Amino acid sequence: MFLLVTFGHLSLAALVFAPCFLRKDISLVDPLNLVVLYIIVGAVIPVYFVAFNQTPRIQYMMAGRFNYEFLYGASWFVISAFLIGVGNTACRSRVRAEYILPLDTDISVRGVQFALVAGVAISALSILVYIQQTGGLSASISDISRKRAIEVISNGEVVYAGAGYVNMTKNISIITVLVTLPYYLARYTRVPRVISYQLWALVVLALTVPFLSSSRSGAVFVILGILIALSVRDRLTIRIQLISAMAIILGFLVMTALRTTAQQSAEFSLIGPLSAFAESGNGLSIVGTSHIIMGVPERMDYQLGSTYFSWVFAPIPRTIWPSKPDISLGKRVKAEVLQQSVIRTGRPASFMGEGWINFGPIGFLISSLLFGYVLRLIGNSLLPIIKERSFAVPLFYTLSLNTAALTNAALSQGIVWILSDVAVIIFVYLIIRYSFGRKPAYRNLQPTPVTEPQQ
Repeated sequence: MFLLVTFGHLSLAALVFAPCFLRKDISLVDPLNLVVLYIIVGAVIPVYFVAFNQTPRIQYMMAGRFNYEFLYGASWFVISAFLIGVGNTACRSRVRAEYILPLDTDISVRGVQFALVAGVAISALSILVYIQQTGGLSASISDISRKRAIEVISNGEVVYAGAGYVNMTKNISIITVLVTLPYYLARYTRVPRVISYQLWALVVLALTVPFLSSSRSGAVFVILGILIALSVRDRLTIRIQLISAMAIILGFLVMTALRTTAQQSAEFSLIGPLSAFAESGNGLSIVGTSHIIMGVPERMDYQLGSTYFSWVFAPIPRTIWPSKPDISLGKRVKAEVLQQSVIRTGRPASFMGEGWINFGPIGFLISSLLFGYVLRLIGNSLLPIIKERSFAVPLFYTLSLNTAALTNAALSQGIVWILSDVAVIIFVYLIIRYSFGRKPAYRNLQPTPVTEPQQ
């Protein structure tokens, strides 16, 4: 039992070992910090429950295996965490994003204001359409925060679609916030009240769909995005961080309780924060990774790279093609590796676990190195220019958070998430750039020199 707990803590130490000794430029918003959080949620906290307090939900996640069976996978997990840190430390390259992202001096003030108003209107409309398409909203508590989907009949069976295009349009709320908030924070010491009200309206709209669809990670992403925007303008105080942490914990508890109420027809009750995180199955899961290592190729054949291309079919709505390949590996992992019944959702593999599913140990190790490298590449490319280019904020947001989220998703999912957000970023840019023409907001602002990343 204690050995499994040791592996959980050792994975966290292995992740930060190389960066702590060999990096000098780790900022608060560095994408690597997100992986630290994912390991705490998916490995450090859950191993205590697996070892000492196996609740029904934990036993379900263990899928009939005994504690000692996870030790083999846990050792591979620690190696993977170490290689993520090594890959992150080894990256010294950057993509010169300043060549494609506009300076704030080239952004129209009236265009930003128009985008703010348009963002509120489009977000509200898309949310109403989303709710209508996924069953509406009644007064029942079970309908307040539940997994929502569009039911499609295919060959006499019900297939669930995710309303992908509506989901993409409702993302305009958070993307607009991440462009306009840093823009206004750079212009004003204290943002005018009328603008603040519009920004708060967009934040509420950005949180509405994640809450109604019981997407706990989606709600957390919105809050993290706002923290990133505040940080790049040096407005992120300790007080705001504490309030945000409390809001994330409380929101996670409420949404978990509402989801449990809907799924089990139980009375509404809040459960402990540690239990909520441990039983969520989120994060870089030591249990989920071990299942894949033990179950492939014994229960599931090697996929030889085929899973990396399912995103190509994502633009085709499932209402048109009900049997469209799923971009998530979760359902296959749950059905074949864990041998559990699948209704709507599965048990997603991480990017590293997907590497094992495709190419075994070699794929697992290479994926770990590549994952850490790409996280550092994102930071190297965007953080040096983020203060002069407000559009770098939403791009950094979608690249860093959705890439880090591959700890709990397949590569095709991450590609679809990022491409969807990039499409919305382009849409917001077109609104700002062409609604009222070019009206420079700053006359004396000069871009700071871009420094190359250091070890």
